[in-house]
Amino acid sequence: RDRAIDVGMGGGLVVDTQGRLVGLTGPGADHASSTSVLTELLRGRGIDASLAPYDRNYRTGLDRYFAGDYGQAVTFLRAVVDTAPTNGQAAEYMVSATGHGELPTGDPSILVVIAWICAGITVLTVATLVTVRRRQSTKVDDPDSQQR
Repeated sequence: RDRAIDVGMGGGLVVDTQGRLVGLTGPGADHASSTSVLTELLRGRGIDASLAPYDRNYRTGLDRYFAGDYGQAVTFLRAVVDTAPTNGQAAEYMVSATGHGELPTGDPSILVVIAWICAGITVLTVATLVTVRRRQSTKVDDPDSQQR
């Protein structure tokens, strides 16, 4: 249903007291059209007004962030930043969620890097132990080393 608005207020969003979008005004218009009227108009022309994957990832990332599920927030917000690197707000929330010490869930690349680091540390430790033992056994077997 249409509502009268003040002259000069055209060209914007109309929200209710809970912050929900309830209508839109056109530039220079003296009335607002409800979102239900606009949705029906779009559907009548074959236009789907659903969210794109980018928007769903952004909303889900923010929802997860504010719910305290920082691992999931990082996963969804990283998808947003990968799609739109100039989205500074998504990047800031992603960094903040990462700062809570959470690894992104569902992101195997991080786990692979951690596994490689652990494997590298293990190999270096074993190699050092083998080298030290060989040097110790060489000193015991070397008759010249016992006379010094």
